[in-house]
Amino acid sequence: MLILIIGISFLLFTSIIIIWDYCENSIIERWTPEPPPVPPYTYHLSFLKLYGKFLSDEHALEFRNNYLLPAISNDKVSYIVIDLDGCFCYSPSFLKTVFKGINSNKIHIICKDEPTLIEEIKKYMRN
Repeated sequence: MLILIIGISFLLFTSIIIIWDYCENSIIERWTPEPPPVPPYTYHLSFLKLYGKFLSDEHALEFRNNYLLPAISNDKVSYIVIDLDGCFCYSPSFLKTVFKGINSNKIHIICKDEPTLIEEIKKYMRN
């Protein structure tokens, strides 16, 4: 009788382990998030990193010709992030020189320091 109880207990225990392992694996498979999609090629431009805190109109022309226009014309670049944070006082002439007439859906502008600049830049881009 004791051997029968031990045998049934062993079978019950092993079946519980098998069921637990199956459930645990299926739960892990079910709840493991998919890896994120491969991001598009992003070009990140920061005025602060390129020129420091103080900008001049010469920097605007250089930025437009050497960085922004080549990134827009590059077919491999699908997203351009322009970071305006960290610099002092973007003059209207500076912004107009950089962004005037650029119609591109690739451009995303970050400006946490002065959020109103984003709307001003969009006006320049439309004209």
